[in-house]
Amino acid sequence: MKGHWFAGSWAPSQQPQSIAYKELFPIVLAAHVWGHFWVKKYVLFCSNNAVVHILNTRTSRVPCLMQLLHSLLFSAAHHSFSFLSQHVPGVNNQLADALSCFNWQEFRHLPPDAQPLPTLVPLELLADLISPP
Repeated sequence: MKGHWFAGSWAPSQQPQSIAYKELFPIVLAAHVWGHFWVKKYVLFCSNNAVVHILNTRTSRVPCLMQLLHSLLFSAAHHSFSFLSQHVPGVNNQLADALSCFNWQEFRHLPPDAQPLPTLVPLELLADLISPP
């Protein structure tokens, strides 16, 4: 959703997870939160190379990444959207970096159309995504 955003801290069980997990998790969260706006659309997710590979091949050997991928695929099927992924160099990803570091001054400067407040993410959704299978 253009102008909509969310940010939050990692749960204790997520803190030791890989960068791939921490890049994939917000993509999956976004699909569940905004997927109903993406009906019959193609969505392009921009991320690091590891996540691009996972999203485009629809597989991973890492169980927690596969769990997130299953959740994303369920959301895509439920909301009837398709997706692809492409790599974006970190230097070109200032908006995500500002959000992930809670650098609100930088974030407010980058997207002129950002909503003043974040989208609220249902706690049940977070609990479902964080819990082991």
